[in-house]
Amino acid sequence: MRRSRTRRALGTFAAASALLAVPAAGAQAYNPTGGTLYRLGNEPCLKGRGNCAVYPKSAQLPSGRLVASFEKATVVPRTGSADGETLPVYKSDDRGTTWQALSEVKAPAYLSTDPEYAKYTSNWTNPYLYVLPQSVGNLKAGTLLLASVVSGDDHYYKEHKAADPDWRPSNDGDRSDLAIALYSSADDGRTWKVVNVITTGGWQGGSAGAVGQDAAVSDPADADPHANVTGRVYLLTSGGKVTDLGPVAFDQKQKGSVTLPRTIAAGTPFKIAVVFDETPLIWDSATAR
Repeated sequence: MRRSRTRRALGTFAAASALLAVPAAGAQAYNPTGGTLYRLGNEPCLKGRGNCAVYPKSAQLPSGRLVASFEKATVVPRTGSADGETLPVYKSDDRGTTWQALSEVKAPAYLSTDPEYAKYTSNWTNPYLYVLPQSVGNLKAGTLLLASVVSGDDHYYKEHKAADPDWRPSNDGDRSDLAIALYSSADDGRTWKVVNVITTGGWQGGSAGAVGQDAAVSDPADADPHANVTGRVYLLTSGGKVTDLGPVAFDQKQKGSVTLPRTIAAGTPFKIAVVFDETPLIWDSATAR
């Protein structure tokens, strides 16, 4: 499994609902005022610091609450490696203005007693959140699902640290036992259960120890990568329709504005995607008012 070459550090931009004002033509405006979801501290990372906290995803619950998750590839203090890594879940009850930590989704090995899951010791990356619109099997409508890439330990990191305790990673490692796991929460993300491991793979490979600039140098966490730039905006509705809303200019504060089509009626759920330099970012789950 290989991840995209282009990544953005969570520390470089405000939370997923933060930066795009989307007034609907002929309807009330949706104008969120965003706050920072998460900023990386001084804790050591399993790879370059510039891509240590990446891949944010969000969803909106029936109550209107926003929930978000992302990869946080910091070294687990208990093990000194990726063993025990979790995916953090944050919540916002004010349309993304402020965010609070809600829960940590553990790896299957630590959230289930099933011996088949014992090798999946890290809940690693690429979370995807989804709210069930109807009941499916034993999962009731409104259940919050999370799919993510899980793995075993990062052996590249462990081997280099064992050889040189002062070694500092500058890019990806090499993890064993990659898989995609599905989790469910019946209480809006406060507690989680493993539903199943959907598909399995082998070693990470590919980008392990890739030669290149340290991501922390090429994309510092305190930079403003989306200030004074133009992105292209796409509207995604629940029926799967994608509408190109054209270019939008972002100012020094990384804020932009776009008008929704008149066909988007009040109460319609939607998502906004903004593309910068062919790099897609899903910015918000929202409802037209």
